[in-house]
Amino acid sequence: MGVSTVTDPYQPAESEFKLTRRCLEVLSENRFPVSIQTKSDLVLRDIDVIKPVGFEVGVTITTLDESIGRKIEPQASRPASRVKVLEEFYSRGVKTWIFFGPIIPSINDSADNITEVLDVARRTESRVLYDKLNIKRWVLERMAPTLQKLNAELIKEIPRLVATDSDWWRTISSCIRTKSREESVIVEAAFK
Repeated sequence: MGVSTVTDPYQPAESEFKLTRRCLEVLSENRFPVSIQTKSDLVLRDIDVIKPVGFEVGVTITTLDESIGRKIEPQASRPASRVKVLEEFYSRGVKTWIFFGPIIPSINDSADNITEVLDVARRTESRVLYDKLNIKRWVLERMAPTLQKLNAELIKEIPRLVATDSDWWRTISSCIRTKSREESVIVEAAFK
């Protein structure tokens, strides 16, 4: 049972309403295997419910650079807090994984960023699912103000760069696979 891949189960309202927590309790009582995906350190609140058997915790990490993180994900938990989530669950024997994405050209696609994310994966024995920015009708429009501040020229180039068969994506995918072998980390493209 996936909790949740489309909408983060630990949005700010969850701290008050505890709907995700109640769902996890019911799933646990009925022994459903549960995979949680979040960008929020609020998941640590439910550490008493999330057990090593039957649960895995996935954390979306786009970058470990706090400055970039604040710009591209202003409402999400800081990158360092997300790393602490992985470390805490790993230390308790809960299986962990990282969703590394979206990878955005010239924003979070540097070799250093890739290496840092894979280092966290190695330290927490997390597998890594990675994916590029996927341009849907509204995505580029919503991102435009942020991209304008980070790299105005990029707005015009993104559709070409993030195409499935682009040279940029082949290069980034190859870099991730090469560095994952060096770090002994299991990686796979999220969407093939």
